[in-house]
Amino acid sequence: MDMGPTKDTPNRPKTNNRLWKTFAKNFSEACGLRYGLEKTLCSIAMDESKWDQLFSTNTKSVYWTTRAVWPTMEKQRSGVIVNTASVIAFKGVSGMAAYCASKAAVVMLTKVLAIEGAPIGLRVNCVCPGFIDTPMTDWVGSQQPDSEAWLIDMHENIPLNRSGRPEEVARASLFLSSDESSYVTGETIMVDGGVTTGFDVDFTG
Repeated sequence: MDMGPTKDTPNRPKTNNRLWKTFAKNFSEACGLRYGLEKTLCSIAMDESKWDQLFSTNTKSVYWTTRAVWPTMEKQRSGVIVNTASVIAFKGVSGMAAYCASKAAVVMLTKVLAIEGAPIGLRVNCVCPGFIDTPMTDWVGSQQPDSEAWLIDMHENIPLNRSGRPEEVARASLFLSSDESSYVTGETIMVDGGVTTGFDVDFTG
């Protein structure tokens, strides 16, 4: 999905409608479904066009959406933006440099926008889902030699020992969108079952 600028970008209402319709139509691709998740033997061997497309889908989409809504929020001196990245922004995966980097870029973009938006009443935060029960993870599992064993192994590496649910990610986003988080900006909430907290290793033995 190409999320680059278009000739109607200056026309904010039209841009908003175009963006939302595009997201609704291509939501699975916008989330990286079946794209960017294929591992390569070496990240530097990745085709440049795929690298660019992945950043367009995962990072530029956030930038252009922000540009579309920012003037309205600035005019009304209030607004909340909640971006979605991934735990992969914090945990590197061999062979997936572009995907990891594109998600990490969203986290840092969130921080910068939070600083820039604060003086005009805007809050900008981010949620980072972990292993969530979605069509994307179903597809990844289907590519494994033994999908059931793979799922068990994935859960064993999650402190809460299960997949997350989409509604759990939605609740985090809702919190960041609400007045309950009115003093929270520039932050990232990990919705990952504890994956990024550390290692469950006994160093005393």
